[in-house]
Amino acid sequence: MVLAIALPPPLKALSLSTAVATCTALTVLFFGSFYLLPKNDPSRTTPPSRNDPAVVRARFISVGLSCVLSLGGVAFLLHGGDSTKSFWPYVGINGTTALSSITLGLVLTATLFAGPLYVAHLEGELPFQGNASQLRLEAGDILSWRNYVVGPISEEVVFRGCMVPLFLASGVTPTQCIFILPLFFGIAHAHHGYELYHRLRTTLVPARALTHVLLAFAFQFSYTSLFGWFATFLLLRTGNIMAPIVAHVFCNRMGVPDLPGAAAAGFPGRKKAIFAAYIAGMLGFSFLMFPATDPTLFGGAASLYRSV
Repeated sequence: MVLAIALPPPLKALSLSTAVATCTALTVLFFGSFYLLPKNDPSRTTPPSRNDPAVVRARFISVGLSCVLSLGGVAFLLHGGDSTKSFWPYVGINGTTALSSITLGLVLTATLFAGPLYVAHLEGELPFQGNASQLRLEAGDILSWRNYVVGPISEEVVFRGCMVPLFLASGVTPTQCIFILPLFFGIAHAHHGYELYHRLRTTLVPARALTHVLLAFAFQFSYTSLFGWFATFLLLRTGNIMAPIVAHVFCNRMGVPDLPGAAAAGFPGRKKAIFAAYIAGMLGFSFLMFPATDPTLFGGAASLYRSV
C-alpha cells in the first residue's frame, strides 16, 4: 500500500531519535511556556484561570514566540542554509495552493459534520450565525480570538507544520506520521488536567478530583488524537498548512459531536432526519477523503510516493 503526498521530500535526513527528541522539545516549549509566565497575584495558591483575559493575552505572546523558535529550529535541522530552495513549502506554507487548501479543508470538515450542522440549523445556531451586533461582539472577544485564530494557527504550525517534516526526514512513512504524530498533540493537552485538578480540589476530595481529571483527559486525548490524524492527513495530502488550520477552526467552533444529545434535544419529529444527516456526513466524508485530497490537485508530484 502506498500514499501519495504533496509535501516536498526533505532536503536532509535525520535519525528517528533526533526527530522524536525534537518533537518532544517542541511540545514542551509550546505548552511549557504557558507556565513560565508570572501569576497576576503572587499570593494565589491555584493557577489563574486559562480564560482570564490577562492570561490569554500573555499566552498569545508565549505561543507566538514558541512558533518562531520552533520554525527556526526546524529550518536549522532540515534546511541547512541552502539558499537555492525556499524553506516554507517544507512546513506547508505555500501561497499558491492556499485558497484551494482552505476550500478543501472547509468542505471536507463540513461534510464530516453534516449531522451537527443539521442540528445547529434546527436550533438556529449555525457557525457564525447571528445579527451584526452579535458578530461584532464575538469578533471583539479575546476568547474567540484564542479559539478561532491564535490557537488553531499556532497549534497547527507547531504540531503539524514543524513535526511532520521532521518525521518524514527520519524515514517514517506518511501513514505512520498520521497515526504517531497526533500522540504528541494529545498528550500535550494533559496540562489542562493540571488546571482542572486545581479547580476541582477546592470542592471535591483529592481522589474524586483526580478521577474527574483522568476521565476528562482520556476523553480529550481521544478526541484530539482523532482530529490530529485528520489534520496530519490534510497537511500531507495538500502540502499546505491552511487545510488543517481551517479544519481546526471549524472543529473548535462546532465542538464535539453529540448524537445522543442531538436526538433528545427537543426535535422528536426529526430524529430520523438527524440520524440520516450524521450517517450521510460520515459516508460522504469517507467517499471524498482520498479523491478530494489528490496531491496532483495541490501541486504535488504524482510520482511522490512512500511505502506504508
